[in-house]
Amino acid sequence: MGWYSEPFWVRLPYTLIGTGTVGQVGELTKHLGGKKALIVTDPGVVQAGLLDKVKQPLEKEGIEFGVFDSCEPNCPLNVVQSCAQFAKEGGYDLVIGLGGGSVMDAAKLASIAATTEDITLEGISKYIVSGPPGCGLPKILIATTAGTGSEISPIAVVVDVDGVKKAVRHEYCLANIAIVDPLMTQYLPPAITAQTGMDALTHAFESYLCTRPNILSDTLAEMTIKLISDNLRPAYHNGAQNLEARYNMAIAATYAMSTIPMSGVSLYHAMGHSLQIEAKTTHGISLYLVMSP
Repeated sequence: MGWYSEPFWVRLPYTLIGTGTVGQVGELTKHLGGKKALIVTDPGVVQAGLLDKVKQPLEKEGIEFGVFDSCEPNCPLNVVQSCAQFAKEGGYDLVIGLGGGSVMDAAKLASIAATTEDITLEGISKYIVSGPPGCGLPKILIATTAGTGSEISPIAVVVDVDGVKKAVRHEYCLANIAIVDPLMTQYLPPAITAQTGMDALTHAFESYLCTRPNILSDTLAEMTIKLISDNLRPAYHNGAQNLEARYNMAIAATYAMSTIPMSGVSLYHAMGHSLQIEAKTTHGISLYLVMSP
């Protein structure tokens, strides 16, 4: 790439990064005007005790909240619809997505579907295009893995009723505020650490190898590749004690996803999505397989 490139957009949500930053979720909810928050998560996050790290700051600020903890891997559309209906019936005015990529994708789409009548995927997509400016409930997205970077992404991936994985890309899918707290990944199991780490690495590779890179995406991709090369193994082997490795992996995942909207992708994810659905494997494993020589 020469000293110039094609024009490119940089659009990221307000993102709070740092150890212990999840403790500010109550203040940030209040800042966004939230009075009754719906925490969207999954059983694994609840079992890991991470839900309490969000509930306590909300309680401290006197914010009423409820929990929808039925998210599933790969973000099935029926889960999005159930979550949206739960939000409607409960009168919630803000969504907090707490989890990995599938949870955050569900939170994104449910926050939009909660303000429209037609909650089919086509209905949600049409509402995004033709609905009122800024449609959907405000949302705060909190990552519990260091992989997808979905907390800062304008993309939500969902499995439609026909079993096909589809992507919705729009600024309304962006978080109002994203929180990246390495402590939320401290006790992530080694297998999930490895799989989500490969997801982040793939984002960096795809951005770097795509046909529309630019000086900023290349800089971030190069830094991501180095961070993951230096820190994924320590995080895998001793993540509970090695907070530096957890911190660097969390930063790497955020850097990696930030490159995608401004540059683009290559074939890895397209191939990985197909393999994931057909082989019923995880996102990280499917990406590892298509990247392997």
